[in-house]
Amino acid sequence: MQISVFSINTKRYQRNNTFKVYLSPDLNIHRLYKAFKEKYTASRIPQSFYRRVFKRDFPMLSFKRPRTDTCKTYDLLDCKIKLKNEENAMAKQQLDLHYRKTEKARDLLNEDICQSQTPGSIAVYQWIYNRYFLYLLLLIQTSEMFYLRQLSCFNFAVRVEDIGQPIMCMWNESIGNRGGNEISSCLVKVLNKGITEKKHLVIWSDDCCGQIKTA
Repeated sequence: MQISVFSINTKRYQRNNTFKVYLSPDLNIHRLYKAFKEKYTASRIPQSFYRRVFKRDFPMLSFKRPRTDTCKTYDLLDCKIKLKNEENAMAKQQLDLHYRKTEKARDLLNEDICQSQTPGSIAVYQWIYNRYFLYLLLLIQTSEMFYLRQLSCFNFAVRVEDIGQPIMCMWNESIGNRGGNEISSCLVKVLNKGITEKKHLVIWSDDCCGQIKTA
């Protein structure tokens, strides 16, 4: 089958998910069909039939979402593995170790979350950088707005795992930027809300190498 010639990838940070594989985010059904027609010019198979075959015969194959905020360690090792040179075996071992560290950290986070929901236990705050960290206002689609100065607004999310409640800290650029002082101020404000009376605090930050470091 022509679909089998395209390179595939497994999902990041999930070594156990060995059956689900992904095509490049640059591809879609239409592009696959177009490549099929270029290779088999005499074929009269319609795209609708091609789509049905894809879904029926390749149920574990999907299109990978474009990566916008990736870990540089993963990207570097992934590139070395794709080169298939003398560094390939070592890169695979390092990537496997990287996976294991990620899984261990996730397990520790889940343990802390479960423990925090027990009366009299620790308090866990999960510090999150999300993709909505920066807003540009006003959100107007008029073409002239692309040439005008827009107001930058920042959002910092903290999730209190004891009660499963997220807290959003928002400010605009006239108040402050998004440096360490601003992030620290957000954490102090959340802690002073008195959401929990627990004395032992654990803070987890979604901040792997390659992401924004502001604190």
